[in-house]
Amino acid sequence: MNKLNIQESASSIARSLYDAMTAIEVYSSFQNLELYNEYDTQFDMYSQFFQSASNHAFITFIVSMHKFIDHKNSISIKDFCNKLNDLEAYNLDGKIISIDESKNSWKAIILFRQNLFGHSGFKLTEDEIYSRASVSRNDLTMEFYELYQPLIEILEILEIVENVCGSVKFLNDVRGLKSKTKLNIKLLLRNMKAGRAARLEGKHIPFN
Repeated sequence: MNKLNIQESASSIARSLYDAMTAIEVYSSFQNLELYNEYDTQFDMYSQFFQSASNHAFITFIVSMHKFIDHKNSISIKDFCNKLNDLEAYNLDGKIISIDESKNSWKAIILFRQNLFGHSGFKLTEDEIYSRASVSRNDLTMEFYELYQPLIEILEILEIVENVCGSVKFLNDVRGLKSKTKLNIKLLLRNMKAGRAARLEGKHIPFN
């Protein structure tokens, strides 16, 4: 099997970064107590949808994060950086991304991916898996944001040299996801709330 070149490898990592960012922003939005208090009726009326969307966003986040440390089946960030360092054509200005896989948060990501979201086994129940993880979901979120900025910087350097992600717009979109995703979710909830109020008043709201 042919190995991916630098451009293909970087694009794959950029895609995983995009997926992880989108997922964690969706998940954190649906867990936001302030947002719930403002739109509690909408959350309660469609609780099954929001709960399902929240759960699937967290699963996507874990699977995407696991790719960054999967040395066997994916392009891990460590292997990617080693590959770049072996090539003199790339000047990373000393930027090195180091992931401490011995940290509890990364151990938890592996535990979730290998025993709950990617595979199912007979040894551990779901409650036991969460108990063994011994980290909060907020801890996992913080791991992502520590990784996010240096990874973006490396991808931007490669974008200039190799056009790795198709266009600079892709990386700008990733940068803007944090605000865009939450804004879009709030806009959705606001429209749902306004639509319900209009229906209760007997008004007709035309589609735009």
